Amino acid sequence: GARAEMKKIEALTKKIESPAVQSMTEGLAAMLYLAEDNPEAAAGRFDREAGRLKESGLFEPMARSFESAGKAYEQAKNYTAAADRYFRAGRSLFASGRQTGSQNDLKHAVDLAKLAGDKTMEDRIREFQAETEKSPISPE
Repeated sequence: GARAEMKKIEALTKKIESPAVQSMTEGLAAMLYLAEDNPEAAAGRFDREAGRLKESGLFEPMARSFESAGKAYEQAKNYTAAADRYFRAGRSLFASGRQTGSQNDLKHAVDLAKLAGDKTMEDRIREFQAETEKSPISPE
């Protein structure tokens, strides 16, 4: 089935020294885990996808991977991890000049940190939000 085929794909892409190609494999594996209703495993693969995209210098796609990881952690009810991934996505989008996307992710991260009861995370996110409001940034 799909899991056996995924193992073959993973074995082949490990031989390719391209983090961008390896990120595609991680994303595919994550989606397979979501299809199998295993959001915690999917989140971990989205995290690895983000790491490979970072190695490739693909920061906006990396932010999208963090959003996907956040959504998967949220489905798994791991709200602290979900808040962290949306926070990472928001910071990355802000650095890429995507202010609207950044603010949406940061707002969602605050909501998840509150849901988790993680005041430290909530404070970190709010501090970053305050800094972004002071920073001049070009419109999208």
